[in-house]
Amino acid sequence: MGITKAQSGLLQFSYFFAYFLVSRPAAVFNEKFGYKGGILLGLCLFAGGALLFIPASSSMSFSFFLVALFVLASGLGCLETAANPYATLLGDSRKAEKRLNMAQSFCSLGTAIGPLIGGMLFFNNAVPLDASSQHDTVKWVYVGLAIMVTVIAFLISITSMPEARSASHAPKKSSNSLLSQRNFVSGVIAQFFSMAALVGVDAFFINYATENWPGMDSQQAAWLLSASIFLFMAGRFISTFVMEYIAPKRLLICYALAGVVLSIFVILNFGKTSVIALSAIFFFMSIMFPTIFSLGIKGLK
Repeated sequence: MGITKAQSGLLQFSYFFAYFLVSRPAAVFNEKFGYKGGILLGLCLFAGGALLFIPASSSMSFSFFLVALFVLASGLGCLETAANPYATLLGDSRKAEKRLNMAQSFCSLGTAIGPLIGGMLFFNNAVPLDASSQHDTVKWVYVGLAIMVTVIAFLISITSMPEARSASHAPKKSSNSLLSQRNFVSGVIAQFFSMAALVGVDAFFINYATENWPGMDSQQAAWLLSASIFLFMAGRFISTFVMEYIAPKRLLICYALAGVVLSIFVILNFGKTSVIALSAIFFFMSIMFPTIFSLGIKGLK
């Protein structure tokens, strides 16, 4: 649609604002209907949001796309509110960080394939399409996503899943207020900055690459983004193994410092070198979300 960088940022805002709004209602839903119910609700909302891309594509309305993305992201917000704590509670509490990193590693596989699909379908210069044909392509991609997610929801609905019980309990004298839990509050603050960094790097990667790597077009930049997300995925798989020997907290500190150094290279703008540094950041951001999440809720009831 030839959108501006500001509109590109608005897509991210619509997506993550949905997470912000839906997280508390989703938690209440989980408490009443269990983690399995929350997962199913999230998948159904995701499928509904994906199907809204059909009328959005037909009307060629950017605002309608924002609404569809908001509904889709609300589904993901419900899904993560249920699935992430569920993963940390299923087993030994001492290995919660490792377990969630492993689960999120497979999530990264889908994220890595996404830009490849986008690059092939939407930035294929060999097959020039008019605007209407391009929107038809978008439409069918999201129909496919809706069908796939509906099948997953059905399979989960007929699967017997264990009830999660917290393996660790908060001290008896602790307050029931989450705001009184220093570890949790610190985790929320760390997660806020971690996600802001990840979204910023991911959302504007193609812009940065095409502007700073001479001769690189949008399709090549999409492929490079996909390669970077494969690094992200590799970082999670490798780091999950490394956590057997290095405490998750120590590994998190090392990766954060590496991210700071690489970010300085990006800011100083050394052309191709900075684009490579931007790609490398993905590896070191890999464990941020699941590790911060697991450490932040550790010890809570």
